[in-house]
Amino acid sequence: MLFLYWCNNAIVFCIIWNLFVVAWQYIAFSTGLAGLFISFVAIPHTLIGIALILQILYILCCYTVLTIYEQSLTLNYRILGRSFKTYTAHREYITKLEKKRTGYDIRSNYPNNQQLIVQVGSQSFSLNTDHLTAAEARWLMQELSEWLGMHVS
Repeated sequence: MLFLYWCNNAIVFCIIWNLFVVAWQYIAFSTGLAGLFISFVAIPHTLIGIALILQILYILCCYTVLTIYEQSLTLNYRILGRSFKTYTAHREYITKLEKKRTGYDIRSNYPNNQQLIVQVGSQSFSLNTDHLTAAEARWLMQELSEWLGMHVS
C-alpha cells in the first residue's frame, strides 16, 4: 500500500518536473541567442527528469524472481517478463548468507530496507527486500537459512 502511494506521488512529481523543464527549454529556445545559455543551464534538470522517468518505469516494469530448487538457488531479474540477468548458485558452493541494512525508518526505529546477500565462492549476489513486508523478509531469510543449514549473519 505504501509502495503504491509512493509510486503515485512520484509519477505526479515526475510529470510536474518534466512539464516545467519542457516549458523552460521552450522559453529558452524561443528567446534567441541569449536563451541558448539558459538552455545549457537546463541540461542537468532535463537529465534529472529523464532519470525520474526511467526510475519509475524500472519500478513498474521490473521484478525479481527467486527460485529455490532442491540443489540450487536461482535469482532472475526480469523486465516486462523477459530475463536480463540470471544468477545460479549450487547449494554446496554457497559459503555465506548475509543480511545488510540499506535503510532505516526513523518513525518506528526499525530497519525497513534490507538486502539478502548470498556469497558463492568469491562472487556474491543480492536480493533487495524493499517490496516485502518485514514478516515476509524474515520468513524468506529463515527459509534460506534452514535450507542451507547456515546462520544469517
